[in-house]
Amino acid sequence: MALEITEAIETARRYLTQIVPDAALGDPRMEEIERDDGKWVVTFSFLPSGRSAVGSNLIGPRSPFGVGRTAKVVVVNGVTGDFVALKQRAA
Repeated sequence: MALEITEAIETARRYLTQIVPDAALGDPRMEEIERDDGKWVVTFSFLPSGRSAVGSNLIGPRSPFGVGRTAKVVVVNGVTGDFVALKQRAA
């Protein structure tokens, strides 16, 4: 039985926070999700450790996901929920 979208998001979030512990503390947000060839591809953004969500838009690197946010793409198997890949999302 294939993973439903909500299961895919939660599974990907769990893998992200296990592999990149800073993501759990950095206000992780699900930004994009798509189905690709039997896999779920989920993009999250988060604030790297030491960064604050409050501040000027002129400070820090700007990305499509907000000032100073890092984006990671987690790919999970669409049937089993197994981890497939973790990628850096280009800004």
